[in-house]
Amino acid sequence: MKKASILLLILTLVLTMGLTGVYAEEPIKVSVDGTILNFDVNPTVIEGRTLVPLRAIFEALGAEIEWENTTKTVTATKEDIKITLEIGSKYATVNGEEKELEVEGKIIDDRAMVPARFIAESLGASVEWNAEEKTVVIASAATTESATEPVDKASAPGEEVTEATDEASAPGEEVTEAADEDSTPSEDVTETADEDSAPSEEVAEDSAN
Repeated sequence: MKKASILLLILTLVLTMGLTGVYAEEPIKVSVDGTILNFDVNPTVIEGRTLVPLRAIFEALGAEIEWENTTKTVTATKEDIKITLEIGSKYATVNGEEKELEVEGKIIDDRAMVPARFIAESLGASVEWNAEEKTVVIASAATTESATEPVDKASAPGEEVTEATDEASAPGEEVTEAADEDSTPSEDVTETADEDSAPSEEVAEDSAN
């Protein structure tokens, strides 16, 4: 009985450790403008910073890249932004200005891995960490700008259209007034017609005489 209890305890510990290992291996996710990126090598955290496959993060943010295998250096360009980063170095350049990285890029499973936050922010994107979902949330510069456009200004043309519509109805009122004025001559015509009929009565009286 005692041996059975010990075996049961050992089995429980093994299962608990196994489940803990499964949860610990849950990969970190990265989303760009609401789309979860797919990686052939999962993101990894080193010194509190998330490193992601180089090509995937740059292309997701709309940058074109050139890879120099001899020096393990990547050059990425997007519009007027140029980033140069050498794997293994804690320094990178953005438009010729040297920047210090909190953690250098590394080669992991034959993939060049770079710090997601540095890359995203250098390309004008915003970065947040969702601890509950274990997700790095990136919003590109275009998405951020469109989200901050004032709504009031956009609605102003609609108000002008409404005012223009009210003004457009004014001529209709003038037309109505004009129509009322035009009806006045018809009364004069009626009166004229009555006056014209008077001579015919005199002709009838002459005939009678």
